[in-house]
Parts: sequence; C-alpha cells; structure tokens
Amino acid sequence: MNASPEPVNILLVDDQHAKLLSHEAILQDIGENLLKASSARQAFEYLLKHEIALILIDVCMPDLDGFELAAMIREHPRFQATSIIFVSAVMMTHPDQLRGYQLGGVDYVSVPVVPELLRAKVKVFVDLYRKTRQLERFNAELEQRVAERTAELKRFNEQLELRIEERTRERESALAQLFEAQKMDTIGQLTGGVAHDFNNLLMAVLGSLNLLEKRLPDDPRSHRLLQNALQGAQRGAALTQRLLAFSRRQELKPEAVEVPGLVKGMKELLERALGRGVRKVLI
Repeated sequence: MNASPEPVNILLVDDQHAKLLSHEAILQDIGENLLKASSARQAFEYLLKHEIALILIDVCMPDLDGFELAAMIREHPRFQATSIIFVSAVMMTHPDQLRGYQLGGVDYVSVPVVPELLRAKVKVFVDLYRKTRQLERFNAELEQRVAERTAELKRFNEQLELRIEERTRERESALAQLFEAQKMDTIGQLTGGVAHDFNNLLMAVLGSLNLLEKRLPDDPRSHRLLQNALQGAQRGAALTQRLLAFSRRQELKPEAVEVPGLVKGMKELLERALGRGVRKVLI
C-alpha cells in the first residue's frame, strides 16, 4: 500500500480576510498546508521561510496589485519557477491575461470562484510540483550514481594501468634475462669452440716437447728453455680446460684448491688483464 505523499505548502495572498477564509474553506479538503498572507510583505516572509509549491494571488489589491507582486516574486532567483495562479474579481482583458503570463502566471481563476474548478486547478499544479521535485531528486541520485561509477572506473583504470606497468616491467626484465642468457650461451659456444681447437694444438705441442725432452743432449741451458716451454704449454692447457668448463663442454669436478698457490699462478694473467694502474697484493 502506497503511503500518502507529504503535504506541500500553498500560499494564498489576498488583502481581504474574508476571501482568504473562502479560499481556505474550498481547499482545506485537498490535504495540503495552506498559508494565508494579507500583504506582499507577509507573502515574502512565507516565501523566504517555507518551500512553496503554488501561490494564489488576488489581482486587485490596494497597495500592490497581483501583477506587481508576481513581478517581485519572479525577480528573486529562488522563486523563478514557482507556479502562480491569479484570482480576479473583474473580467480580465486579453492584454491583462498576456501580462500575467509574461510575469510567470500559469492560470487564472475568476470570481465568484467555482470550488470544484479551483480545487482541480490547484491539484494539477501541486501534482506537477511533486513530479518536478521527484524528477529533481531522481536526477540528483542519478548524478550521484554516475559520479560514484565514474570514480570507481577511474580507480579501476588506475589499478589496471599499474598492473600493465608492472607486467611491462616484468616482461622487460624477463626479456633482458633471456637476452643475457642467449648472449652468455653464444659466448660459451664461441669460447668452447676456440678452447677445443686451441687445446688440440696444445696437446700436439706438449707431445712434441715431451719427445724433444728425451732427445736433448745434456745441456742445462737447453733443458731450462724446454722446461719454460713445457710450463707455458701446460698453463695454456689448464686455461683451455677452464674455458671448456665455462662453456659447459667439460664436466665440472669440485675439488679442494690451495687458494694462495692458485692466485700466485694467476699473477701474470691478472697483471696483463688489470694493467699497471691497479696495485695487486698477494697474501
């Protein structure tokens, strides 16, 4: 069951108290709040204090006629859309009616007032007021929902952009790692090929030097030169074994190593690699 709508305020403006009571008696059964003002000043006090749905203004008032009061009401930004019905005890000419419409009047009621007609006109504009307020509330709620949805979409887009940036960084990092792995694999293949060929040459050199050592005459100087050649070839062979291990062409066999001796054996290699500008301290 639908609840009854909240009563709205209807302002009755007339300088004659009897006419105000007559209008009140006609409209008291429509279920709305009726506010009575006997002057323009009192009418504005009600307008400023209350939300007014409809104004009924008597056209013929001594101090300020209904048209002048309507013009003053329309000048206020808050009441530019408030419905106004003029009540006239004299026959309105077409120019007067046109003036009333130009001042924002929505309808006319002539005196003597027909109660059913007045109630019907008032109900039409009260219903229009309610529908207008309902539409305004609906638009406000719609704007609120749109704003919330827009904010939600903005947060989603920001999160999506962050995820895209994160995935992009991950992809770039993965590509960099893949490139580095491919580069190292290429270097390893090249190193392994060179080391393998160089190792074959060194084996031939070492074999020849060993045979030569057995056939040399007993000459200390010749033996010393041969030993230097053998040591150089053996170091070259050890280096090729390390290169082959680096290129993964030789199985790695962990073993205990005397570090000081290993470092001393690499002294000449380090000196050539690091240059003279680097001081090397062997402990």
